[in-house]
Amino acid sequence: MVAGASVTHEPERVKARIGYMSQSFGLYRDLTVDENLAFYAGVYGLGPEQSERLAWAKEAMRLGELHGRLAGVLSGGQRQRLALACAMMHAPQVVFLDEPTAGVDPAARRLFWTIIRERAREGVTMIVTTHY
Repeated sequence: MVAGASVTHEPERVKARIGYMSQSFGLYRDLTVDENLAFYAGVYGLGPEQSERLAWAKEAMRLGELHGRLAGVLSGGQRQRLALACAMMHAPQVVFLDEPTAGVDPAARRLFWTIIRERAREGVTMIVTTHY
């Protein structure tokens, strides 16, 4: 069971309840921050709530000022925050993060951990693998 759904018998329910952020970026470097967010919103099948979730992602992940920048030119920490926003676009109950701060500078790492703790306080289970 994951987030109250059977992995064996209800895989689609499980997928709808979890988010995953890989160590290597799952972003489209030639799309802007907003375009990546909108793409993932579409992948997750968000309907009327899409604009609300896009606004939430930009605020929660501190991406507002980056909205029109290409993902390929973002710093490592900025890309990590965008990747987490994409993984959480559909408001999952559980998020798996694989080495989310590998290769980012200490200030970006601190901000990322602040964001992780904020999401946990909101009730999202954050499962993190890290060598730190």
